[in-house]
Parts: sequence; C-alpha cells; structure tokens
Amino acid sequence: MKDSLDTTSQLIRKAIEQAYNRGFQDGFCEAGKRVEHAFDQLRDRSPISVSQQSHAAKRPYGVVQEILTDILTNNPGLSAAELEKMVAAADPRLTGRSSVRNTLGRQRGRVFECQNKKWYLKETAAELQRRTELN
Repeated sequence: MKDSLDTTSQLIRKAIEQAYNRGFQDGFCEAGKRVEHAFDQLRDRSPISVSQQSHAAKRPYGVVQEILTDILTNNPGLSAAELEKMVAAADPRLTGRSSVRNTLGRQRGRVFECQNKKWYLKETAAELQRRTELN
C-alpha cells in the first residue's frame, strides 16, 4: 500500500511539474507574440518629425519659484491649493499642480517653509516663530 501511495504521489508531482512547465512555456510564448506585435505596429507607423510633435509651451527655468516668492511676499500663509490658483492666474502657462507643489517641496527649508499646511517665505516664517516665542 505504501508503494502504491509513493507511486501515486510521484505521478501527481510529475503531472504538476509538467503542467507548470507547459503554463510557463505558454505564457512565455504569449509574451513573445505580444512583443512581436508591438514591434510590427511600430514598424507600420510613419516616423513623426520633431516639428510635427506637439509640445507644451516651455516656461523658463525658475519662473514658478519667482512667482511663488512674489505671491508669498505679499500674502504669507497661503495653502498649496491657494498658491496653485494664484500662480495659474499670474501666468496661464503654469496650470499644472505639480509645478507649484514640486517647487515648494524642492525649496522647502531653503526658500519656503510650511507651518500648519500654510506656506511662508523662510524669513517670514522665522519672524513669525520669533514673535510667538516672545508672546
């Protein structure tokens, strides 16, 4: 009986291993077919020249930081959402949230400070902290 169970167990293991290998090979072949299909689609397309590609208007480097500095000089303590709206109003090319939030994040601690989800110029934040410490 034990020999019978061992034999059955070995047959089951072998069948599972063969099924796994077939599945792996089938999956690998299917992936290869998809890659070939993607290359065929790329070959069928005519190349697009650089002049035909649509590009968003490029803004000069640092313009977001300059606008944020101007806004926070006159209006310290704004939230990121408020700053995004004000930057977009100041320059229509700057409509993306990411450009404002990226600049705030990159310059946090150097140019800008955030306290209680409100943004300040670093000097303004230091002055506010000194005032609260004096009171």
